[in-house]
Amino acid sequence: MRHMKLLLSALALHALAFCSGNAFGIGDFKPTKAELMLLPAYCAPRAQPYGNQNDHPEVSRWAGMFGPDWIHMHHYCTALLLQKKASLSLSDRKIRDGMLQKALSEIAYVERAVSPTFVFRAEMATVKGDALEQLNQSPLALLAYRQAIESDPTYPRAYIRLGALQAKLGQKEAALATVTQGLQVVQNSKALKRAYDEYGGTPPYPAPLVKEVPSEIREAESRIAPVAPGTETAPQIDQDVDATTKPEEPTIGSPKNPYCRFCTD
Repeated sequence: MRHMKLLLSALALHALAFCSGNAFGIGDFKPTKAELMLLPAYCAPRAQPYGNQNDHPEVSRWAGMFGPDWIHMHHYCTALLLQKKASLSLSDRKIRDGMLQKALSEIAYVERAVSPTFVFRAEMATVKGDALEQLNQSPLALLAYRQAIESDPTYPRAYIRLGALQAKLGQKEAALATVTQGLQVVQNSKALKRAYDEYGGTPPYPAPLVKEVPSEIREAESRIAPVAPGTETAPQIDQDVDATTKPEEPTIGSPKNPYCRFCTD
């Protein structure tokens, strides 16, 4: 059944490719219009003649989101396309493996080139894990999925892919521990909940993790001496003012009394 689905998907992909012309591109990223439909929206501008024109509305829109890392996105889009094509390809194993190796090469470039805060680091590491898994390099795939979780602990797909590979390798307890960890961070993930049930988790679902107070804050708080009950310092009163003495009121009938309308003195 799964093979039939892949076959139909691949035939549909090839049919679209024959019916579509080539798109423009930057560097080696020159997808057909059909291939571009398989990719995220942010890949489209990099496959157009205006892809490097920062003043173009589509380019400036995405460049504003990604910042300086935007100039490297066509490499990541190439990796995504190659990984997807390898998954759908009816070619022999050697050709598919070549696509996956090229995808890994593109990802390695992006990992070196982008900033440490690159928003897609977790996703990119997960795609790398998928490609390595397709190449039957399970130990490296496990490391890539763990790298994704370390990059962004709130990215649920990394836990799902890591757990699935662990279960595939017969490590069901480890798979359950992985999705449990994920649910402690991303409680609303339906996919993680399904995986938790599949790997033998029992209700209720894991409670969220309580964030630990950073050590530097704990250290600073420990240096504050506690105040013993009853020893709090009272507010200081100006010694030149007697708080119990009221100011002398003027005698009625004197000019100092503002309410005396008929006083002659």
